[in-house]
Amino acid sequence: MDVDARGHFAVAAPRDSLAQFRDSAGNVNLELYAHDHAGNVASLSFPLTVVSSAEGTASAKTAALVPVTTTDLTIAPPNASVDANSSTASSPGTPGPDEDPASGAGGTEPTEPKKWSAPISESSSFVDGSGASAPSNAPQAPSCQWRLISDLGYKTVWVGGTYVTNGGAKADLVYGSGASSTLGIGVSTSGSYGSFKASGSTTVSSNSSVNFPAYTGLQHDYTQFDYGKYGLSCDGIYLNYKVQARYWAGGASVYHPSSAPTANYCVSQVSGSSFTKSSSTAYTFSTGADVSGAIGIDLSTRTGYTPAAKVTYSFTSTRRLCGTSGAPTATPSRLVTKS
Repeated sequence: MDVDARGHFAVAAPRDSLAQFRDSAGNVNLELYAHDHAGNVASLSFPLTVVSSAEGTASAKTAALVPVTTTDLTIAPPNASVDANSSTASSPGTPGPDEDPASGAGGTEPTEPKKWSAPISESSSFVDGSGASAPSNAPQAPSCQWRLISDLGYKTVWVGGTYVTNGGAKADLVYGSGASSTLGIGVSTSGSYGSFKASGSTTVSSNSSVNFPAYTGLQHDYTQFDYGKYGLSCDGIYLNYKVQARYWAGGASVYHPSSAPTANYCVSQVSGSSFTKSSSTAYTFSTGADVSGAIGIDLSTRTGYTPAAKVTYSFTSTRRLCGTSGAPTATPSRLVTKS
């Protein structure tokens, strides 16, 4: 680890040691702890997708160490630490019309959660395997461990949306075995209702499959994840609390919003054709995980387009297929059909 005075951390971990913790989709959930001589502690959770040296070909993916930079993590007394390290996307739990968590955004793109981590350049010492050392005067690390305090039960989580306007097409979303959802984490110093703020994320992968109903119209697709409340016990004292997803529970429900998002990156699809999106990062809903009843805020959710989580549009009339942030074959975020 390398640290500077601005609170920027450069972290690297041996690839072989991370490989044993990969889930079926190659994801590893990491936790960074930072502490100072005054005994203040800050923590941050974030996921990585780890490719073993035997699987990849790109040098950045097959280096001896897996590099990550983590920025802006503030070490301060507990209340100040949670405030400084929470996302600007934190918001009170205000579901949209008819209790649809994702519909509150309407046709606009809400603010995405703060980006906490990013890859280090290939020229970094972390990538070539030499790494770096912690400062020699680093304070003694406290003995800290997250402990499950309570199971909050199954919570409804948005995993995708399909938007067919003016008919002429049908959309079908599959959330299959091996699909991964990146879900926001709520943190608090007291653990009490209304005190949580969004900070960091964790990735949960599925081990089964749900095929949502194909639909001609506008549809938000939901499934359920089990959430838990954890306490960070350091030398026997709880310093922080967090609420995060524990595992995918299954289930399927839908909601039909009244409007589609704005989408201007369009291509033409002739009648009888179909289009399947099975790669690229999908859309992040900052309030797509409906946990406000338990902690006072809703948390973010994002499910990427992969072979295990894909959407197919089948056309019975010639229509335009439009992405909200790019062409359908690139990184469209969400897909909308138009006449």
